[in-house]
Amino acid sequence: MVRFARYSIVLAGLLVLSAAGCRESSTPERFPRKSDADAKSGERPFNHSGEESDNPPVVQPEEPPPPPTIPKVVMSDELRATCLVNVDDTIPEAELADLDGKPSELGSLFGPKLTVLCFWTIGTTPRSQLVANAVLQDLMKDVVGPFGEQGVRVVAINVGDGVEDVKKYVADAKATFPNLLDPQGEYFTKIATERKMPRTYLLDAEGKVLWFDMEYSNTARRDLVQGIEVALDEMK
Repeated sequence: MVRFARYSIVLAGLLVLSAAGCRESSTPERFPRKSDADAKSGERPFNHSGEESDNPPVVQPEEPPPPPTIPKVVMSDELRATCLVNVDDTIPEAELADLDGKPSELGSLFGPKLTVLCFWTIGTTPRSQLVANAVLQDLMKDVVGPFGEQGVRVVAINVGDGVEDVKKYVADAKATFPNLLDPQGEYFTKIATERKMPRTYLLDAEGKVLWFDMEYSNTARRDLVQGIEVALDEMK
């Protein structure tokens, strides 16, 4: 009887193990296992439907930055109303005396490609006097030096100062470009209704205004150089 009971217990255990094994093997695998050959061949990407895709992901090339342009002239409506000469206008012709008292036609001094025309004044304040000297020096450094042999010229017109004072500032700044005199500001009245200087214009070979600014700042200097570079590049 005891032997029969032991036999029954062993038989019941075998039945339990057999049932567990059947349940485990009856559950299907979600994805088939790879063979060693498949593993060596590498995986291919799947598309959105779960199927393998033969097309690799497309990488969009970066767009190049837009080419530089001549900077736009940005100012308030109030300041713009004081400007009698704007972009695309032709600078008025004039005959003005140089530092030796010799009359010169303004247009005869223009460069074969571009001209930087600067109206400046010494003024009566320490700041205006420092600015006057800095403007003359920077025109030499920013324009004459890098662009003088590329058909770009600088012409400066002093407004309102005596010839001896102008000569001193020109000599101190070692400015070699032509300086003309407008002692009473008569010519400047054709340019603007407000004596806000320095005022710098970038002109093409015919005297048409490509860009201008009526302040002295690092931004204005950078814009002038950019305008020259772009204009010269467009002529190539």
